[in-house]
Amino acid sequence: GLHRHEALKLLLEHKGDLHKQDKMGNSPAHKVALLSVEGTIHTFAILAPTKAELMLKNEAGITPYMRFEVWVQTELGNGKFLMAKNHLDSLRKQMPDLDNSSQDTHAAKADLSPVVTRLHNCSV
Repeated sequence: GLHRHEALKLLLEHKGDLHKQDKMGNSPAHKVALLSVEGTIHTFAILAPTKAELMLKNEAGITPYMRFEVWVQTELGNGKFLMAKNHLDSLRKQMPDLDNSSQDTHAAKADLSPVVTRLHNCSV
């Protein structure tokens, strides 16, 4: 919870690189465990504070913004985390061109729709 956020802030104060990518091209914001737990939105906000982090593509062409957007839709579909939608709306208001950043982003986003459909159809 709170200690995790303090640790993240400390790391960033000591020049932790939010753009560092692993072999699969995933940045720290890609790796945020998008779970239905309090603190997820705050952790994501710390690791993706600007458009540069939100739009960093991994090897599959997926950005942290795209992952977060799908997570918000899933959470709303499950009747949870209205504040996730509020954060998404806030990002869109602050950076109106997020959804229109590039044709490649929209193509990669379109490729996610079968995955999202399968996830919604799975019974847990």
